[in-house]
Amino acid sequence: EEKKAAAGILIEQVTKAYAVATEEKAKANEEEAKTTVLANDAAALQKEADGELSEAMPAMKAAAEAVDCLDKNSIGELKSFGSPPKECIPVCAACAFLLKNEKKAIDWKNA
Repeated sequence: EEKKAAAGILIEQVTKAYAVATEEKAKANEEEAKTTVLANDAAALQKEADGELSEAMPAMKAAAEAVDCLDKNSIGELKSFGSPPKECIPVCAACAFLLKNEKKAIDWKNA
């Protein structure tokens, strides 16, 4: 009789623990589904960013090569102008942005 009561209590405890475990497993499965969706979104975003980067790299390399041909004398000659030729302004602004990496105050005086 005592063993039956102990077994009944044990069965009740196991049943409760099983219910809790089942509930926790359901929550874990929901979280796993959410995480999978987020991981897939992140992978798609990474793929898109890599594609955009690979498209931009040739232009970046070409711009770097174009700037590499400038030497100190060329820059000194350019600085000697009171105001630059109209065609030079956007080029100098781009160079200033690349060298200083700031958008504000990109003009002839700050170049």
